[in-house]
This record gives sequence, C-alpha cells and structure tokens, in this order.
Amino acid sequence: MKKLFAVLAGALLLSLLLTGIVLADPVTQDDITFEVNVAPSGVLPPAAGKTEEIIVTVVITNNTPNSITNIQLSIKGQTSEMLPEIPGYGSDATDEIVMKLNITASDIGVNIPFNVDYTTAGESHTYNGTFRVEEIQPQTSATISASAVVNGKQGESLGPDGASVNFKYTITNNGNVNITGIQIQENMKAGGSSVNTDILKGEISASNPLKPGDSVTITGKTTTLKSNISVSPVLLYSGEHGSGESKADTVTVEKYAPKLEFTLTVANTNVTYGSSTKLYYNIVNTGNVTLSSIKLSNESGREVRSVASLTPGNTISGEVSVTVTSTRSYKYSLSAQSPDGQSLSLNESVTVNMVPLEPTDIKLNLNVSADKTQLDSPGTVTITIKITNQNAFELNDIKIMDSREQLITTISSLLSDATETITHTMELNSSEEIFVCAYVPVEGNSEPSEIVSNMISVEVSGGTDNTPAVSASPTASATSNATGSLSPSASGETEPGSLGIFDILIIGFIVILVLVAIAVAALITINVLDKKKKSKNRQMNRKIK
Repeated sequence: MKKLFAVLAGALLLSLLLTGIVLADPVTQDDITFEVNVAPSGVLPPAAGKTEEIIVTVVITNNTPNSITNIQLSIKGQTSEMLPEIPGYGSDATDEIVMKLNITASDIGVNIPFNVDYTTAGESHTYNGTFRVEEIQPQTSATISASAVVNGKQGESLGPDGASVNFKYTITNNGNVNITGIQIQENMKAGGSSVNTDILKGEISASNPLKPGDSVTITGKTTTLKSNISVSPVLLYSGEHGSGESKADTVTVEKYAPKLEFTLTVANTNVTYGSSTKLYYNIVNTGNVTLSSIKLSNESGREVRSVASLTPGNTISGEVSVTVTSTRSYKYSLSAQSPDGQSLSLNESVTVNMVPLEPTDIKLNLNVSADKTQLDSPGTVTITIKITNQNAFELNDIKIMDSREQLITTISSLLSDATETITHTMELNSSEEIFVCAYVPVEGNSEPSEIVSNMISVEVSGGTDNTPAVSASPTASATSNATGSLSPSASGETEPGSLGIFDILIIGFIVILVLVAIAVAALITINVLDKKKKSKNRQMNRKIK
C-alpha cells in the first residue's frame, strides 16, 4: 500500500511539473505593444524637389516578464538610434523611439511602412507596421484689428483739442500657409469727411513672409485731433495659394467734450413767513470725459457740496433746507474741471414767495411773577417777566408794556426757542391786578401781534385808592404799534387773587362754628343711644326675675 501511494504521488508531481513547463511557454509578440504617432498628422504637399519634415514617435510597452534589448526603428532606409533596453512589465516597462523624417509629395496620403527590431529572451524579433500622413488643403487667411494712439498712449478713445493721433494695425495669419504680401487701406475720417486713403504695405514679402499663427503690427498716418477721428481699415493679403480681404471694426477717437447739466427746484414756491422749504439740486455729467473738482455754492459763496470726480452719465443730487423770511431768489453756482484744464460753470436760481403771517400766527410764552403778593402798606413790588420765542424764526422789536400802559422795554431780537427775562419795579398805593402785554411786529402785516400774560393780584393793606384806574385798552401814546385790549386774553393764564386778613378771619370763624355744631350734634346722638341701651337692659333684668 505504501508503495502504491508513493507511485501515485510521483505521478502527480510529474504531472504538475509538465503543466508548469507548458505554462512557461515562450512569450509571443502580442505581449509587446507598438503605438505610432506622427506630427503633424497632415501637411501640404511640398513642391517638386522639396520635402516636408515630420516627426515619427513609436511608443513600446513590454507586457512580458523578460526585458527587451537592442531596439531600433527603421523607416524608408533611415534608422534611429538604438534603444538599449525596456525592462519587463512594471512601472518602467514603456519607452519610445523618436525619428525625424523628410517626406515628399508622393509620401502623402499613402501607408508608409516601418519596422522595429528588438531582442528578447535571447531571440531576435521584428515588428512591422505602417502610418499615414494626410494631405491638407492650403488656407490663406488673415485678420486685422486697429488701436488708437493718442499723445503716445495706445488704446485711448478720447483726446484734447490738438492731440497727436495715429492708429496701429495688427495683422494675424490665421491660415496654414505663408502670407507674402499685405496692403492696408486706413479709410480715415475727421468730422465725417475723408482725410486719408493712403495704402500701408509694411515689410511682408516672399523673402519675409508672415507665417501661420504669426502677427505683425503696422503704424498708420499721424494726424492732429481737431474733431472726432475714425478709421475703418481694410486689409488686402496674398500668398502662394491665394489672396483675400479682411475688415476691422471702426475705431474712433473723440475730442474732449466736457458738459454738465444742472437743475435747481423748490418743494414749495409759496411759503409762510418763518417756515422752511427744501431746494433740490441735480447734477449730471452729460459729456464724454470724467470731470473733477465739482463744487456747488450758494450766492454767498458758501460751499454746499463738493465731489472729487464725476464720470460720464453719473449724477450728483441732494437737498438744502431754507427758512423763508422774505420773498427772494436762491442762486446756486456749479463749477468743475475737465482733464484738459477747461473750467465749466453753471448758475441756477429759484424764487420762493413769502406768504405774510397773521398776528395770531405769532407764538410767545409770556409769564409774569411777583416777589410779593401782599403789602401791609403802600410800597413797591418787583415783577419778573419771562418771554420765550416759540416760533421757528427770530422776532424783532418786541415791545413789553405793563397794565398801566407804561412801556417797560423793547427787545430788539429774540431768537427761536430763546427766552428773555426782564425785571420791573412798580409803586403800589392800593391793591392792584398786574399783567403785561407784548406787541410783536408781523412781517408783511400792518397790525402787530398782541400777547397778554397771566394776571397777578397784589393786596395792599391801609392804602388809599388813589392809583390810576387800569384802562380797558392802551392809548395810542403808549406805543405806536400797540393795539388791542390790555386785559388778559384767552392766550394768557389768570391766577386767582390773594385773600385779605379780614376775609381770612371771617372764613376761620365760620369754620369754627361749623366744627362746634358738628361736635354738639355728635354728643347729643351718643347720649340718646346710651339712654336707649340702659332702658333695654332694665327690661331684660325684670323678665329674668
């Protein structure tokens, strides 16, 4: 049994050995790949007796475990340098052979054979293949573009009066054959009239051709800018395989034309005295150049707005609030500078009509207080007068008169929201009601505004009634502008008069009598209730017994 098992095991090992030998059979050429590339892939047929150079590249990839050695490319009797080795498969198992080859017109459009000789595993092999170079058709094509040069700066589209202007023309060969001749018609116009029809030729010739993909720049005629200048260039080109024409877009250089548009409007043209309205300004750059140092000023020269620069088509706008005290025109001036030093100035004005105030439109807070409201005997009283301007505008020449028709003072100016304090001493021989009256001239109205203060009663004991009676209205001699009643008006505040000593004693006596009566009534009520309670208690005691 052991001998039989040994025989079977030996047979199995022999079978595996023989199978391994079969798997290790030599590698074929299919395990090595060859890829050929030609640049350019297409060419123009060269003239008789001439050749065209191409570059042939063969990429070899070794997919075998054995290295490849002594690799050499052969095409049309030409051989490349030998490539020493390409190792077995792996990251370095690819390499290439490059050969420059000159071909004739007969080689174009046909299969060109090539072979690669190499050695692997001690045996020599040859790979045979073909490649083609296609014929392409000649294309003669060129384009032209124009760019303006103003005072030496290329690409400009604007210039000052008298600037030096010329145009540069760039010609590009967009075909696949040489261009051997060019002509440029500038077709220059100034102010709409033709000024130049010269032909520019440049230095392109058969001996100095413009090759495919190359460009050349030619400078045109120089002129002086007096009005807008434009060119519409036309290119005429030619070569070995034909000719053609190309037109460029029109390019224009404009003369500086600085221009501003300025408007001034008012929100309300009729405004009540002392009220405010708004002025609106709008500034637009309607020219073709950027303006600088834009400044807006009012008629007194005060700067209202300033802006460093304003580009064409852009706008500056704003508003100014004004308080109207008379019918008048508001004048505003605008100035700016152009790039060539020109100064621009514009003036605009609007008129605002002042609508006169009515006397009742004046608003004053007029208040009077006294240092004493009761005197034991005739004497003096000092009153304090506070007057506040509650209007949005200044008041002038305000006359302050007391209740005796005497002029206390004239306030020459009282600003809006300002308060003036005045003290005034009066001699009193008897009790008297004291108040003051303010007379304010009204712009545009012949009648002044009359404002009456609150009233103060001052009691004088032991005095004689020899003080002048208070007049119902001031006399014309009191003030030339004062009209109306001196009695407290609805606009003032009236304080209740102070009570005398006698009045206080009588009131106190009456209060005491009332309190005594209330106390007596309370005692009687308590006494009656107490008697009823005692009577009820006695009756209950009898019932119990």
